[in-house]
Amino acid sequence: MGHKVAVSVIVPCFRVEQFLEKCVNSILISSFEDFEIILVDDGSPDRTGVIADELAKRDSRIRVIHRQNGGVIKARETGVDAAMGEWITLVDSDDSITPNALEDLYNASLVNDTDIVIGYPVGKKYLVLPDHYDIQQYRFDTISGTRIHAAPWGRLIRRSIITSFMFGIPREVRLGEDMLFNIRCAFATDKDPIVINSYVYDYFKNVEGAVHTNKRNPEGEQLFHKMRLASIPVEEHEKYMSAMILDRFHPILWWSYQNPFDTSWMESEFVANLKRDIQNSHCFLDKKSKTLLYQRNKWLRFIIIGYYRLLAYIRK
Repeated sequence: MGHKVAVSVIVPCFRVEQFLEKCVNSILISSFEDFEIILVDDGSPDRTGVIADELAKRDSRIRVIHRQNGGVIKARETGVDAAMGEWITLVDSDDSITPNALEDLYNASLVNDTDIVIGYPVGKKYLVLPDHYDIQQYRFDTISGTRIHAAPWGRLIRRSIITSFMFGIPREVRLGEDMLFNIRCAFATDKDPIVINSYVYDYFKNVEGAVHTNKRNPEGEQLFHKMRLASIPVEEHEKYMSAMILDRFHPILWWSYQNPFDTSWMESEFVANLKRDIQNSHCFLDKKSKTLLYQRNKWLRFIIIGYYRLLAYIRK
């Protein structure tokens, strides 16, 4: 059993034998000292679990939990359940944090009464946010997938607001489980979040590790949307419907740009529900969104999408 600390760093581990030590070392050299590391070996078939045990022998701040494979969400839950920290931060085992990450995030938590403190991944441009960035704005951004990054890492979350509900996400949800976790946390508190202009997280895209790349399809998007509705209190659905509509245009944009001639997704339940929500909420759509959603002539789509892609290129 560990002892009380300020921050518990939860690291789910699966098939990361070549990355794990680098990840852990990035945490150990932190300028902040009052933390523990919980490595959750999610039934990894390679030497990940062995390496985790070896790392724990070198530093008393590291604990290792071995469990049967259940996916990254359940591995995170296992780590949080064992955590002794006032604050939780999640780190994927093929990534690393910056030396100043824990110190900057924790010091920000002392300035104002908050339950969520958010930093930036390395290389991402700092956002221009309102002087008073409140919980309603944060919820909108989290639901719509705009401004604030959708990943659960790069932030501190107060342990007391995290419940099993945050992790009750089916493994069938292959894309968006991180966003669902953040949405549920956003509605677990009424306190305004703190966003700090500090690079705290270095993301590495490893398709064999905790994060997998999956092709977006209408069935998966519809399942995700159903889970999003379940993540937001029913009485808040109308208030945040515009945010949910905005986010549902992200896969439509992706499908349209990938293949302007493929309109098979237009016949899906996902699109039918989106159109119904737009109509019922009287949501305004700009010309681009209307074209992507309603224009069925494939050659017109090809020409118009090409025009928008050219505009985006020119503006870079």
